[in-house]
Amino acid sequence: MNPLKALIPALLLLGLGLTYLLGNGSAPLWDRDEPRYAMTSRNMVTSGDWVVPRQYDKPRPAKPAMIYWLQATSMKLLGSGDFAARLPSALLMTASLMVLLAMVTAFENARTALWATFIFGTSGLALMLGKMAITDATLTCWVLIGWACLYRMWRGDRALRWFILYGLSGGLAFLTKGPVALGIHGMTLAALGLFNLLERRWPAKAPWQTYPWPGQDRQKSPPLWLGITVAAVIALAIALPWFVLVQQRAAGMLQRTLDHDLWSRLTKGVDGQARPPGFYWLFVWGTYFPWSLLLPAAAFFGWRQRHRPLTRFAFAAVIGPWIMFECFVSKMPHWFLPMLAPLAILTAQWLVSALDGKEPDLKANGFRMATGIWLLVVLGLAAAPVVGAMYYKPGDWLSTLTLSGWLLVWGMTTAALLFTRRSRAAFVAMGTGMAVTMVLIYTVWAPRTWYLQMPRQLGADLTAAGADEKGESLMIGFREPSLAWYQGGTIREAESGELLGATGPQFFTVDESIFNTLPRGAKAMFTVRSSRQGVLYAQSRSVKTVLLVERRSPVAPATRTPGVQAK
Repeated sequence: MNPLKALIPALLLLGLGLTYLLGNGSAPLWDRDEPRYAMTSRNMVTSGDWVVPRQYDKPRPAKPAMIYWLQATSMKLLGSGDFAARLPSALLMTASLMVLLAMVTAFENARTALWATFIFGTSGLALMLGKMAITDATLTCWVLIGWACLYRMWRGDRALRWFILYGLSGGLAFLTKGPVALGIHGMTLAALGLFNLLERRWPAKAPWQTYPWPGQDRQKSPPLWLGITVAAVIALAIALPWFVLVQQRAAGMLQRTLDHDLWSRLTKGVDGQARPPGFYWLFVWGTYFPWSLLLPAAAFFGWRQRHRPLTRFAFAAVIGPWIMFECFVSKMPHWFLPMLAPLAILTAQWLVSALDGKEPDLKANGFRMATGIWLLVVLGLAAAPVVGAMYYKPGDWLSTLTLSGWLLVWGMTTAALLFTRRSRAAFVAMGTGMAVTMVLIYTVWAPRTWYLQMPRQLGADLTAAGADEKGESLMIGFREPSLAWYQGGTIREAESGELLGATGPQFFTVDESIFNTLPRGAKAMFTVRSSRQGVLYAQSRSVKTVLLVERRSPVAPATRTPGVQAK
């Protein structure tokens, strides 16, 4: 084998791993959930309680403990900064790529594995969630390990080691996001069963059979019931201790966790996340970008080639969980991340076939039209930072033009390569360009975009004023978890009535519009220490001005001069 070719998988993983890391300490925590996870993890470090996750002073039932343990460990080693909070997601996203690469290499061939890993790793959602301090990259790693075990067992390789590994991944997944991984795998198996039923009406072009794993001796495999029992016992041994301990230390939290992550999301909208059926059919075009150009071809290829074992399994791993998540009333785009991995397998299989000249799609007029639409989307993305800089004045034009110029060059170059049928170079440019775009967003654009900086700035203002102890500051009309993260975690959310209390905290961060409604005499109680503008992401996502005000110390009655009003 050519030594250079042998290095390509390692170089691919290294490059994508660096992509997930670069800029993570420069761009602020901007998603409303990022600071919630980060603050809860930091509370674990400072309190020493690694059992009950707490946001502010209350138990946080949003997720089990795994993500907090990972982030808290990172903070213990690196300090409680943005980079440390995001590090577990970057590492687990890279680990997911390693699992996918090994899985497809073993089950099909190295060439398809490289393309599948490259496609998945450079899809928009994978790039974003590999750089965000939330649970999805971690969950995806455990789901992929479980899928690899399921595939082997489905093919007939039911050696005990695969049940053991499946139990390990299942227990870790349950500690990360509850029973969702079990639902993903269960719906994959359900879709495989549905395919068998559909074969009676629409048979595949080649006879379907289970294709037992080569060399597998079924006589030496343990009974299926024994393997399932072993996997269940291992999963319970990993997950159950934490659930028992958290129930003992925070009674009722377990029920709230399961209700928040399962029942409430299934039956009603949580945190404004109620979306109609078909949500993921619409958003996959954005979350899978730039590879959504190949989405129709990959889907048709998967159906046509469903007699091939890996194709059939990957198709089921997309369709089954997709249907499950569409049934939830609450829907979020990032929940779709695990399904992008099998979708990348289907895309890679089609792409390898197309590059070998076995698929007519690359030469079809329809594909050229789709390329034109893809280019228009990229040009729209290139215009977005410019429009933002013009709207949110004053804009940082150096970072804006750098990002927009790169998007313009990337889009035009990729489209030109596709139009001239230099397909291999075009698809390499497509994925590489998307990765570079994400790095530029995190290292160049976001750190210099003023309307994303308000929580950081207010946090620094509060620290400079000495408001770093519990009970010294409140948020009024500005309920951004990221402010609490940057301030140190001692600030609390409150209602506007707290401003007029006779006693209370010395410092307030208050929406300027609320402060301006106060009577003149009430305003005189405060000194405005700073004024910051930015986007209220966790609320209206509109630009507002937030004031840092300090309560003036009242003058004691015995020291007041008659006839002089206290200031």
